Amino acid sequence: TPRPWNKRTIAGRLIYTSMENQVIEIQQGTVPAKLINDRQLPTYVGELSFMEVTRRGYLDDSRRLREAHSLNICSFGVVRNICRAMPPMGGFEELRLVSRLPTLEFAFTETGRLMAIDIDWPAQYIEKKGGR
Repeated sequence: TPRPWNKRTIAGRLIYTSMENQVIEIQQGTVPAKLINDRQLPTYVGELSFMEVTRRGYLDDSRRLREAHSLNICSFGVVRNICRAMPPMGGFEELRLVSRLPTLEFAFTETGRLMAIDIDWPAQYIEKKGGR
């Protein structure tokens, strides 16, 4: 199994709500478990629609990140390339039938390869906690 992690690798999480709405969190030089912990690393957190980032959405999300004191923001081109490398939405729709909010943890390597690391369903944990 290749180990993708190094300081140039981008760790990420994609939370799939619906075809029209996804949330992406990415950060260069870390691993998914430590995502967004270090404000010095290049970061981007934002909303996507149909697995695409728009220039306007990117600018709005970048402004919010700067207001939250994230100074090093991943470029629009990097975010767009990650979106283009995502698996087809049909797979996420299938996962959504299992439970709400399927979440893909991934690595995006310096060669432009997206590697799926794990898939979770945060909705399952929320429902379990609430049911106790």
